[in-house]
Amino acid sequence: MTLIRREADGDQIAVHALQDAAFKTAAHASGHEADLVDALRGTDAWDPRFSSSPRPTAR
Repeated sequence: MTLIRREADGDQIAVHALQDAAFKTAAHASGHEADLVDALRGTDAWDPRFSSSPRPTAR
């Protein structure tokens, strides 16, 4: 099971990988979706409420 939580400091690499995987086979994907999110971080356009990170749970 995977829980979804708000992105925290240090999650950027995992979030980038998740976004790459999520859009990899999408017909409308450009291959740069994760790069766009990376570019938005730290700008006035960034709203962290809309970025999530996976957190695997122990079994």
